[in-house]
Amino acid sequence: MPSFATKLELILKALSITRGRAASEIGVDKPLMGRWVSGAVHPSARNLERLTVWIASYHEGFSLLDWDVDVAELAKRFGVAAPATRRLGGSEALAPFLAKTLIEETSGNLARRGWAYEGFWRITRPSALFPGKFAHEHMMISCNGGGAMLVSLCAVGVRLDGYALLFDNQMLMFVADSESSNLVFAILNLVVRLRADVLDGLTLTRLADSSGSPVATPVLLERVGELSGNDDADRATFESLCGQNVLVPAESVPDDVRRHLCRDVGPTPFANGGDMLLVMHAAQSMARGPLPDVP
Repeated sequence: MPSFATKLELILKALSITRGRAASEIGVDKPLMGRWVSGAVHPSARNLERLTVWIASYHEGFSLLDWDVDVAELAKRFGVAAPATRRLGGSEALAPFLAKTLIEETSGNLARRGWAYEGFWRITRPSALFPGKFAHEHMMISCNGGGAMLVSLCAVGVRLDGYALLFDNQMLMFVADSESSNLVFAILNLVVRLRADVLDGLTLTRLADSSGSPVATPVLLERVGELSGNDDADRATFESLCGQNVLVPAESVPDDVRRHLCRDVGPTPFANGGDMLLVMHAAQSMARGPLPDVP
């Protein structure tokens, strides 16, 4: 979803007012206005109120509530075209975080093995907010991101976008929704040589409640479809799959999957030969390629 900065830039263009003029009329420094428009900082409550009142002096009826509307609706209200959404290419997105040699490594891995993970996936995971239930969510992975795979995830009714990297026999994934600050990180066990039909691993995110407490969760990904090669058609397919996201009772999940995802860890299991920490051991992974045909 578009950020506050995107909306502010749209309004300034619609009003044909420069950042410098806006800063002068509102009574703030020009560099501060620049940081608002770039997304480097968000206005304080007081400055947001001043900014809103100033916009209302040019566009009657504008209020604080208008910052929460979709950017397409905001553009319609100001009589301008909505800005096109552009996602950074993989190499652009990775450059601030990874050394050039690591970007080259993951780019090479993507060129060799990215095809094995493209497609639509259904995620199964235990629900952190509803104990005893499991969540089914959906994800789309494509190789159109340069040095990283592009990932779209629908989780708890929220769309998240991001990237996935291939290192050794693991996929490192991070997706986010910039509007609500939802973040999900994942490390998944991969399939060697074959196209992947099942993946598993661990995710780290925040609870979708008022606490926002960090929570780590085992997940299983199952392939449910292939990309068509048409971006618009694939996006439409992804949106239709997102409508199938549901919470289901534990008994609807196969026994082997339920045991794999509901792990007993801690001091007591460790004393009996189990794990002290939550680990998705590669030796016990359910990741696999297509099942062979039975004659």
